[in-house]
Amino acid sequence: MIKAENIKDENGFLAKFQTRLIRATRLTHLYDQGHDLAVVSAWAGHKHFATTSLHYTKVSTELIEKEAGHIQKALFNADGKPLYYESLPKSFWDNPTAHKLDLPLDHINTPIYGYCGLPLDQRCDKFRACYTCACFVATNEKLPTYKKVRDELREKESNALNNGHDVLVEQFGKQAQQLDKIIEGLEGTA
Repeated sequence: MIKAENIKDENGFLAKFQTRLIRATRLTHLYDQGHDLAVVSAWAGHKHFATTSLHYTKVSTELIEKEAGHIQKALFNADGKPLYYESLPKSFWDNPTAHKLDLPLDHINTPIYGYCGLPLDQRCDKFRACYTCACFVATNEKLPTYKKVRDELREKESNALNNGHDVLVEQFGKQAQQLDKIIEGLEGTA
């Protein structure tokens, strides 16, 4: 490769291959691939984490985005306010998919889309009213769906009002009102 690429040393001569030439790149790649700093440091034979961290673990913007940015940019609470990733339970950090809500129209009364910010082992007291729950997490990608669901809820609210079903009027109205807040918050970030 040195000959093929005509890689020269500081004196202008063809460089000689030495393993130390790729050491820094290899350590940085190990870290960027998600290996723990302790593992990278041990692999390098460093006595102190600081050596590894200072010289070989330059944090790239891609790594920052991979770790938190992709999720931080897209999450909002039930009031449409940005929801900080650190405020969610550890189980959410470990596996956001486990918290995903994707309950279609055959769900009781209202389809639900987004995430539940409750720890997985905690009991839910708001079942069937996720949009009104402080633990509901909305995502920007579902904005058109939230608008559609809100419009459907307003229609259901109107039908319930015409038929004298006060409890349903209140239920549909609260959910639609909460979706209005979510939609407003998401549109404010678009």
